[in-house]
Amino acid sequence: MRLDVALNQESGWPNEAIVNFTGSGSNQIIAGVANQIIRVFKYFVVVRIATDLTYLDGGTALTGPIPLAANEAMVFTFDTKPWYTCSPGNAFNINSSVATQVAGRCYYTQTQA
Repeated sequence: MRLDVALNQESGWPNEAIVNFTGSGSNQIIAGVANQIIRVFKYFVVVRIATDLTYLDGGTALTGPIPLAANEAMVFTFDTKPWYTCSPGNAFNINSSVATQVAGRCYYTQTQA
C-alpha cells in the first residue's frame, strides 16, 4: 500500500482533532467511520494529575499504559509514517487510568480502507 503525504495547508491535510476530556476509561478522540482507516501522524497531550494513558484502536490497545506525572506533556512530532493506525471503522481512543483533565491536539488522516 502506498500513502502519499503532502504538507499543503490548502489541501486540508491533515485533519485536526481537539483532545479534551476529564473522565477515566476510554475517551473517543476521533470517531470511526465505516470502511475508513484513521492514521495519527502527530499529537500532543498534557495531563493535570498523574495518570497512565493507553492509546486504543477502538477497544484494542495500541500501546501499554504510559505513565505521566502531574502537568507532564507528551509530544509526538510529525513523521512520514503514522504513530498509530486504526483498523477500518474503528475510533481512535485514549484511555486514562484516573479522572483528570487531558488536553491537547491530534493531527490525522481518515481515508478509505
